[in-house]
Amino acid sequence: MATFTRKAILETFDSLLKEYPFDKITVSMVYRRCGISHNTFYYHFEDIYGLLEAWLEEKFRELFSNSKPYREKIRDLLLSCIENKETINHLFECLSRGLIELYFYRESEHLFEPSLFSIPGTEELTKEQFKTILQFSSDVFFGRLIRFIWSGMTDDVEEVSSELEHFLTTYVNAILQQNNSGK
Repeated sequence: MATFTRKAILETFDSLLKEYPFDKITVSMVYRRCGISHNTFYYHFEDIYGLLEAWLEEKFRELFSNSKPYREKIRDLLLSCIENKETINHLFECLSRGLIELYFYRESEHLFEPSLFSIPGTEELTKEQFKTILQFSSDVFFGRLIRFIWSGMTDDVEEVSSELEHFLTTYVNAILQQNNSGK
């Protein structure tokens, strides 16, 4: 029952995000629309920010729990942004935008890690090099995602996916080449 209720709360929050900016959604709006008590809400989530974080984790897990190549994951994320344009706009047009960006940024690293392992030669990288590549790639991806959102999500999805994939492989290959030339 607890899993069912948690899922119902997340779905209710999802529907509210289609209607209202995040900073206009209250805990009472969520539990009233969901048809539960405030105690039930707080059993599952600490506050509205805990709900937001769980909702984002769920959305990213849905998108990235597969073993698709990096470029397809990026494409799927961008297409999901377009399909959920109102929700994305409601997230990024709120006063808590810095918090929203932090959640998106943290989740983006999960996107890159499996993709980095799929690039030939990455097994030669030290842990520090791998971590640096992961963080820098997340920085670039997140910046490009924000620009995509700012542009009204009108950029060509295939082009954006291709340029990010090209960046990642070029960057990793440059570090691998630097490692090999130093041996």
